[in-house]
Amino acid sequence: MAGQKLTGALVLLHIVCLLCGPALCLPTTRIPDYDVDGGRDLDIFDINEEAGLNLVEGDILLDERQTRNSIIGDQYRWPKTIPYYMEDDLEINAKGVILKAFEQYRLKTCIDFKPWNGEANYISIFKGGGCFSSVGNRHVGKQRLSIGTNCDRIATIEHEFLHALGFWHEQSRSDRDDYVKIMWDRISEGREHNFNTYNDTTSSSLGVPYDYGSMMHYSKNAFRNGTEPTIITKIPAFSDVIGQRMEFSDSDLLKLHPPL
Repeated sequence: MAGQKLTGALVLLHIVCLLCGPALCLPTTRIPDYDVDGGRDLDIFDINEEAGLNLVEGDILLDERQTRNSIIGDQYRWPKTIPYYMEDDLEINAKGVILKAFEQYRLKTCIDFKPWNGEANYISIFKGGGCFSSVGNRHVGKQRLSIGTNCDRIATIEHEFLHALGFWHEQSRSDRDDYVKIMWDRISEGREHNFNTYNDTTSSSLGVPYDYGSMMHYSKNAFRNGTEPTIITKIPAFSDVIGQRMEFSDSDLLKLHPPL
């Protein structure tokens, strides 16, 4: 079974290379990161908790019209070239790291970003109280994406733009419980809803196997109420892999093959 999944992934990667060009298949190059939080190693969800935010799954912005199954459908896809606008309140370092993140999308995927030039729908990047985004193209004109204090790490920015492109968190997949165990008694009160799973009518895995190394996976300590982890991987070796915020995983890239 594992061999079949690997073969399928390799076939899909070959298709991606044909569609997107060889740049997608270049070896992953790690981008130097900066210590933006004074050595505390805060994850996205820690940053948002400190800011007093209680968002869906920690960093997803929903409005009253949006339901979780709304991302299923071509109407919520962005074009391959996405217009963006950087608001004046963004920190200078954040602007530079955002541009580096765009370069990684250009290098490794078929997605590109261009400055907004009057297009009807675009992503407005601003300095909010934390790091958060809507999921998919909401067709609201100016769609806001926050890169706040301590959010200006390249992988954090790539994570939020993956939300904007239409991706939920990895551990919300319908097959999540086959790969990890959620320790419900260790989750902070009122945060249990962040660990819900959603079936294939709500969120598609795009035929890609569950990925412990996905940039979209929670860390083992997400929303914990003490010192013990809230997520236990069923393969112990992956305990410290989940929640990585360094670079796209191979599966993250596979999910970005067209059409998005």
